[in-house]
Amino acid sequence: PPSSSSLSSSSSSPTNMPEEKKDNNQVLKVIAGVAVGIGFAVGAGVLAYPYVFRIACDKAFDAVDEDKSGELDTAEISSAILMLYNHLNKRLPGWEDPPSKSKIKELVKLVDKDSNNRLNRDEWHEFCKKLKDNGPTFFRRFTGGVSRDVGILPAVAKTSKQMAGGIVSAVPDSVVAGVMSTTSKLVAGI
Repeated sequence: PPSSSSLSSSSSSPTNMPEEKKDNNQVLKVIAGVAVGIGFAVGAGVLAYPYVFRIACDKAFDAVDEDKSGELDTAEISSAILMLYNHLNKRLPGWEDPPSKSKIKELVKLVDKDSNNRLNRDEWHEFCKKLKDNGPTFFRRFTGGVSRDVGILPAVAKTSKQMAGGIVSAVPDSVVAGVMSTTSKLVAGI
């Protein structure tokens, strides 16, 4: 029979670790990788959102500033809003109608610092920010996770799978991203 000293040395060696402990360590490694991935995804989504929205606003501004004056007149403001809504409606779930003319006039009055009924780029950004903060639900859906779920989680899922290795690497990225998304929503709800 083996001596008690040989049993204690063999059980502490990682190569001679019982299968159950190896499985538990693998599970812990996967959980840690997923937790790091979720933390990264949530943080990256929060950090990236303002820049993504600003880029969409800038694209609309540049596309409709036909006279290249650096300001949008009343007709260009309406066109820019339609372009922004079209861009977001194509990329986000659901559909939202653009604001009414009276809502547009109200917001223009709030942000038009020089009262010339034209919006320069800074005023346009302020206009879009007010529209987003007080406006349609798709802006809230966008901030609520679509950018994270569509853009960030798939990349994080792939990285997490590589970190975890083992059997997790056989799980499709879409499944891992879905689990991460659901878990992050559950954690946010707690």
